[in-house]
Amino acid sequence: MADGFEVTATVDVINQDTNYFIHGAATEDPFFQAVKKRLGDQLINNVPDQEYDGNWGGYTGIIGTDIGSRTSDSTNIYDSGWWAHADKSIDYKINLEPGGKYTVISGYKEWWGGATRNMKFSAIDSTGHVLDSVEFTTNKDTKAHQERLQFELEQADDVQISVSKVGGSDPVLAWLAVEREEMISIDSLRMALSDYVKSEEIAKPSYKILNNRLTVAEKHYEKNKWNQAIKSLEDFLKHLNNNADNISSEAQEDLKKYSEKLIEQWKE
Repeated sequence: MADGFEVTATVDVINQDTNYFIHGAATEDPFFQAVKKRLGDQLINNVPDQEYDGNWGGYTGIIGTDIGSRTSDSTNIYDSGWWAHADKSIDYKINLEPGGKYTVISGYKEWWGGATRNMKFSAIDSTGHVLDSVEFTTNKDTKAHQERLQFELEQADDVQISVSKVGGSDPVLAWLAVEREEMISIDSLRMALSDYVKSEEIAKPSYKILNNRLTVAEKHYEKNKWNQAIKSLEDFLKHLNNNADNISSEAQEDLKKYSEKLIEQWKE
């Protein structure tokens, strides 16, 4: 850079909806510690990785028989993780709560240079039903590859996350992340509204108007009248924004967030 300095930096980004971040085979990991500090109790696991213990989850393969670890002094999250023994898979069980849209992201790097790996990344519930899966290939040029799965759960379950062989060399895995996007409904929004009026954070006249907006939105929604339903929720938002004297700042902020999320869901 002329008359100055050129600065190069590597930036790893963690999404705000992350519930788990697992760095394969790691016992200490600066990136995991940074994620834990940023997300606090939202990040359910307290260690970078562990053997499955029936609680939050962990890897289920036997080290030395099913999987082996690839270690590195590097702080790059792609430089270490698990590799599978011949014709074995890399498997985790992770406890997931119901009522949300889940995204599971996995990271890969070709550590040994010349191998081509055709792999399948899968999420399977406890009944054996495949929630989502994707096939992909890595090779000598793979430095920081990601794959992702998406699914919804109606009940809590220990979901199996697997990386298995389709062809070529056996699977590898550097890291996993699980994100949970909370799904909002008219019922959950109405329940929040009711709780705030009970705690006297919303004046009753405003409560009646807001509840009426939700009732109208619900009727339109049930008739698949999406534009009218969204318009009713936008009227709900307008009343929230224009009546700050009758609504606490906390109630206003929460109800605004929930209603905007519901509008977003209905527009999808």
